[in-house]
Amino acid sequence: MNFRREPLSILKYTWGEDIVHFELIEEPGGCLLILKETITSITDHSSKDLAGWHVCLQFIEAIQDDGKEVERKIEWKHWQEQYAEILNKLV
Repeated sequence: MNFRREPLSILKYTWGEDIVHFELIEEPGGCLLILKETITSITDHSSKDLAGWHVCLQFIEAIQDDGKEVERKIEWKHWQEQYAEILNKLV
């Protein structure tokens, strides 16, 4: 696993053959989180990874907004199905 970190701004690493990039950008009253995943090839697992990232970001948003917990397993299943449908159209 390759790993790169820039103090207080970027975390970038390889995830299998893909690249995952987190970036924090300072803004008034907080910061903006940017997540980018470079997918080298779409596999049967891609929709699962995308759904996982989606639910993680939903969870972060929920605890920032109102502390209300996201039903992660239910949300993951929903988003995995959505991403699988989208990705199937691409391959």
